[in-house]
Amino acid sequence: MELPVSPDTLYSDLKSKIARLEKYKKDPKNGQSNLHHDRFLAEQVIEAAYNFRHKQYNFTVKQLEELDPLVECCVDSLDSCIDYHSTSFDVDHGPYYLILRSGIQFMIEDFESLGLEYEDEDSEFKSNLTYFTGHIESWKTRFGHFDFFNYITHPPDELRRPKEIPADHTWWFEPEFMC
Repeated sequence: MELPVSPDTLYSDLKSKIARLEKYKKDPKNGQSNLHHDRFLAEQVIEAAYNFRHKQYNFTVKQLEELDPLVECCVDSLDSCIDYHSTSFDVDHGPYYLILRSGIQFMIEDFESLGLEYEDEDSEFKSNLTYFTGHIESWKTRFGHFDFFNYITHPPDELRRPKEIPADHTWWFEPEFMC
């Protein structure tokens, strides 16, 4: 049984992860030297955003006003994370990619700074996200021919769109998948 987690706890978790990424980026010792760690921190931010919205919580206006400037400082790290997963797409991480893609979609919907970046037709962020989504869709199409090996690698529960995730997150398999 999963214990309930309050929206305040999940909000604090997201805020602290964004702050940690921002602090890491501002430290001159880090620079370009450790892109792996930068991506790791960006993934944690995306996962925290996913966890908040997966529980069907919504941000208050005050919380959005607090977080949006922080998210704006992290756009390049989020983009780097998506670009990395696009260019090194590993089918074994398929279920994780579904979570990352929904997490980034929630962030686009919630945070104006990221939404504006996504709306810009010339943005590298939009291009990388489109490429990443294309990889997921291609993997999903190939995976649709389900066999025993796929079932062992990725049980259907990891692939089905959770009922809390909006239907417009089409990169997930539908809930009826492999019922």
